[in-house]
Amino acid sequence: MKHLKSIFTSLVTIGAFLVWSGSALAVNSQITITTKNNSTAPTITPSGLNYTGTLSSTPGDIAAGPGSLIINTGISTVTSYHIDYSTSTGGKRCHFDASSWLANAATGACTFNKAASSTGGTYATCTATITATSAPNKNSPNCSFAVTFGLQ
Repeated sequence: MKHLKSIFTSLVTIGAFLVWSGSALAVNSQITITTKNNSTAPTITPSGLNYTGTLSSTPGDIAAGPGSLIINTGISTVTSYHIDYSTSTGGKRCHFDASSWLANAATGACTFNKAASSTGGTYATCTATITATSAPNKNSPNCSFAVTFGLQ
């Protein structure tokens, strides 16, 4: 019985350490997303939204001009954001993707991805540009980055 109590106490201590160390490492990464309507259409409209975590706001129509800003807070070091935007006139459509994850826990290095492709009946120039990334930090990994999507 004495050994069982000792084993149980050790397991509880190890479990508490793992929970503590896991929470210290589990920084919720973010994608700061700017979407711009560079087309001649008065607005572009979102559809097919798919993401991991939470959004600062729901994507909406975007008028020509400076664009919209949304922050996607992921789960731990994983972020994922996928959306389509279509022009209100002209049949142009773009599919945009952005994601990040912890690639190397020993160094805190992350992988950052972005993609943009024309998917409509009329060819669109679709762009995705990563404008900033978080620095590697093995003590508190954070795979946050900023991306700008454009539809023209």
